[in-house]
Amino acid sequence: MQTNFFSLVKQLNISGNLHINIQPQPNGELIVSLLLDTYFVKVDAN
Repeated sequence: MQTNFFSLVKQLNISGNLHINIQPQPNGELIVSLLLDTYFVKVDAN
C-alpha cells in the first residue's frame, strides 16, 4: 500500500517532534493520537 501520509505531514511545516501513537482496539478499530512536542524549539521573541 502506498500513501502520501508523510508528504502531507511535511506540508504542515511543524516545528518540533511529532509523536504518533496507534492503539488497536478489541473491536478492530484504531485509536490514533498525536502529540506535538515543542520543548526544544527555540522561539525568537523579536
